[in-house]
Amino acid sequence: MSTTDQTNISMPPIEPESLALTEEERRSKQIERNQAAIKLLRSWREEGHEQEQREAWEFISRALDEDRLSDRKFYS
Repeated sequence: MSTTDQTNISMPPIEPESLALTEEERRSKQIERNQAAIKLLRSWREEGHEQEQREAWEFISRALDEDRLSDRKFYS
């Protein structure tokens, strides 16, 4: 097929409804992907959160107990 033959090919008209539906489907799929990503990020945020807080508290409480002027401990 030559270049001139390609320019003579006519495409069927695209109905506005099919464009809107395709756009709606595209948006719907993007929303699904976004929701999945949000769910994953939230799980990462919550995962290990308690362990991290526990370790931070242990560090802080030890540091406070070590720097006391008194022999009495705050937290131990």
